[in-house]
Amino acid sequence: MKRLVRPLVSPFVRTRLLIPVQHAGSVEHYYHFLLGYLFPASRWLESRAPHVAILRNCGSMDPWFDLLPTQHTYRLVRPGRMLWSFAGHKERAVVLPVTDDPRRFNGRALRRFAAATRGRAGVASTTTTQGVVVIDRQWVDPRSTQDGVERSGYGPTRRSIPNMTDVVDRLARNGPVDLLEAGLLSPVEQVNRFAAASVLVGQHGAGLANMLWLPTGSTVIEIIPQEKRKARSF
Repeated sequence: MKRLVRPLVSPFVRTRLLIPVQHAGSVEHYYHFLLGYLFPASRWLESRAPHVAILRNCGSMDPWFDLLPTQHTYRLVRPGRMLWSFAGHKERAVVLPVTDDPRRFNGRALRRFAAATRGRAGVASTTTTQGVVVIDRQWVDPRSTQDGVERSGYGPTRRSIPNMTDVVDRLARNGPVDLLEAGLLSPVEQVNRFAAASVLVGQHGAGLANMLWLPTGSTVIEIIPQEKRKARSF
C-alpha cells in the first residue's frame, strides 16, 4: 500500500482528527472498520472543502483508506498518538457518530457511500452480473494473531464451514460460481468482484458486509451457524 499522502489543493487546508466511535468491536476488524469508520469518515469528508484528515491506524484495514474522497490529504497515526492529540487539543477533532449498530442503519446514506466507493474503485456503471459469489473463510491474516491486536479471534478461528467446497459444487449445477477469499484481494479488487455478482452466499460474519458493493436487486443468502440458531430459539 502506498502511504496516504495526496497533494494539498490549497494553502488554507484545515487539519482534522477523524475519531471513530464504533458500536462494538475493533476497527481493526472488517465489519466494524467498514461500517464504523470508513463509512462515517467518507460521509463527513464527501461534502467538505480540502482537509488534512488524520486517521487512526487500523492494521490490515489501512489500504481501504485509498477509497476515501480524493479531494483530501490523509495521514495515518497510531491509536495512542491520536488519543494524545485529542486529549491534549493538539488538533481539532471530529468524533464520528456510531454507524455500525445494525438496529440503527441509515439505508439511504449507506447506499450513497456504496455508490461513491464503487465509483472510486473504478466499477463501471455498465458492469454486468456474473452469477454467484460464495465467500470462503479459511484464510487467516497473520497480522490478526500478532501481539498488540485489539481483539483476537478472526475468520475460521471463530467459525467456518468445513464442507464449503461441497456447497459450491452443489450451487455450480445451476451456473457459474466464484469461491472468493476476500481477504486475499485488494480493496479495489474486492469491490469490483462483488459489484459483478448477482447472488452472494456466505456464513454469518463480517464478510457479508460486502453486500454493500452488490448491484441493486441482488440476492444475499446467509448461512447461520448452529450456535446462532440455538440462540434465536425461544
